[in-house]
Amino acid sequence: MSVRFILGRGGVGKTTTIQREIVEKVKADPFGPPIYVIVPDQLSYSMEETLTVRSGLGSLVRVHVLSFKRLAWTLLQEVGGATKQQIDPYGYTMLIRQVLREVEEDFTLFKRAVDKRGFVDQMVQLLQEMSRYRVDSEKLYTFHQHLIEEEAHPTIIQKVEEIAHVAKRLEERLGTTYIDSEGPLHLLSERMERSTTLQNATVY
Repeated sequence: MSVRFILGRGGVGKTTTIQREIVEKVKADPFGPPIYVIVPDQLSYSMEETLTVRSGLGSLVRVHVLSFKRLAWTLLQEVGGATKQQIDPYGYTMLIRQVLREVEEDFTLFKRAVDKRGFVDQMVQLLQEMSRYRVDSEKLYTFHQHLIEEEAHPTIIQKVEEIAHVAKRLEERLGTTYIDSEGPLHLLSERMERSTTLQNATVY
């Protein structure tokens, strides 16, 4: 598998070049290996319209216009993992609120902050960023131990420990049935090598 970069400032025709290549490939072999076009969700319709109506193709058989997360769910149906339920943002916030109540007695630094307005939202944002960059409770506990060994400021040590407690309880609550918004991408990165669909595919 090779990687090619199409570089240039805005407006020089990078997207147009990709669209032209896709149209040429489909015209040459309408039922060939799949072509995946990764775009933000809000741009999927305009990309599909360009590749069908404006190009004159009429329909797309081998071309799939998807976001990263939609691609993840599509491939997980092939390699396994699509049965896990993704918790929606509202449910995730409610779960964090419950977790904070469950570990509140373990808090020292955050004990007074739990009931303050905005604290839950800040914790949700922090845990989502941790999930995005694959920082789990185990890594936090390891970092916590490192801070102790380096004699870091006690407040920092305590803060990391309490965040690790929250992360661990959240992982326990999600278990093997539920995943957060970043879960599909993590599963895809772990299992995409098993996909036979991707072996001969072209991805833009």
